[in-house]
Amino acid sequence: MKTSVVIATYNGEDYIEEQLETIKDQTRVVDEVLIFDDLSQDDTALLVNDFIEKYALSNWKLVINEVNKSYSRNFFEGVSQATGDIVFCCDQDDIWDKKKIEAMTACFEENPKIQVLSGNYIYKIDSSLPSTMKLFYRAANIMNHYKNIVKPVPFSSKGVFSGGGPGWTLAIKKEYFDKISPFYNNAFSHDGFFNTFSSIDQACYKYFGCTGEFRRYSGSTSDGSSVNTNEKSNRELLLTDNYLERVKVAQAYLEQKKDLNLKQQKFLVKQRMALKARQNYYLKKNLSSLFHILYSWKSFNPVWVVKDIMNYGTFRKEG
Repeated sequence: MKTSVVIATYNGEDYIEEQLETIKDQTRVVDEVLIFDDLSQDDTALLVNDFIEKYALSNWKLVINEVNKSYSRNFFEGVSQATGDIVFCCDQDDIWDKKKIEAMTACFEENPKIQVLSGNYIYKIDSSLPSTMKLFYRAANIMNHYKNIVKPVPFSSKGVFSGGGPGWTLAIKKEYFDKISPFYNNAFSHDGFFNTFSSIDQACYKYFGCTGEFRRYSGSTSDGSSVNTNEKSNRELLLTDNYLERVKVAQAYLEQKKDLNLKQQKFLVKQRMALKARQNYYLKKNLSSLFHILYSWKSFNPVWVVKDIMNYGTFRKEG
């Protein structure tokens, strides 16, 4: 099977070279590396170009977008341009295990049912994170167990949170991407889109061997620790609105399938109710609305629940 790696970059000069090194040094050489820079305002594109020239990487290509697309669209359109049978998604600030491509490609080759595959990982915790988040990630590292096994990831009570793992661990068969791409909606992150649809199709799997280090630091795309209360509320409301739109798209995908899965449909109804409760919490910011979220915790990513509890403390201080 031919492999492609698609990297979406934006203002990633601090860590991009370390990330590129771990792709270059894979035990199974990648057939194609496509890097799409979303009009970075720093030296990211220059560093990437210098890296390609330094190592004479003829199968690597840097594309600088004409307009800023946002990371989700940048990944989606990047994967659409890849020519590999298996396309690996890659962020700009993580560290890949040197056997990641080799191990995950072997999983695809051994099991034709796999259409989307995520990998296990360890958190690389930066000192800039709040103490509570450090404790959360350290506990997750301690509880994690790495095994060279692959298991299916069912569409669960978490609804559109269902799926394998974060985008940088994901690989998708190009033929499956072509099948689901007409349903793409910009409310989805690329990993949320791949995970949700493949779990609905019972084609989502997870490899439990370690595939790398997931860098967590204040100021990363998924961190909101440095913004004020109103900004946090607006950000979480927008995020919740996006997930409500994802539920709507997933329901439409389910309904067009010949074998409508009523259990999956019920999960999505519960997910919508839980997201409505979260929407209410960030509008009212009171203890009663927080209890509604905790009552529906099974419908959320656990990181969200931790974040919502932490934000309540901030609301009380600044309210």
